[in-house]
Amino acid sequence: MRPSTWFESANVAIEGILHTARTQRHMRWHFLAAIAVILVSLFLRVPKLEFLALVFAILLVLIAEMINTAVEVAVDLVSPSFHPQAKIVKDVAAGAVLLAAIGAG
Repeated sequence: MRPSTWFESANVAIEGILHTARTQRHMRWHFLAAIAVILVSLFLRVPKLEFLALVFAILLVLIAEMINTAVEVAVDLVSPSFHPQAKIVKDVAAGAVLLAAIGAG
């Protein structure tokens, strides 16, 4: 059933974030790293513009990880057994996360 209100849509989105955090080890590491970076940035009083750039980089990595998770789940749904092309799809999605993390680093 499709969410009918903004609140229901936001709740569905939050459920997606929580599912990713519960089921994906790398997402939990990304969250820990994000918290550490934000805390250190606040402690060091990083200038506002640089802080916003850090937040943007953090969000880019988290978004990439969530898209990677969605791709993996979709591929597993349509191709439950091993298939070389399914592997390529998963590898490309994982590569996008790696590039986002390197870019954020």
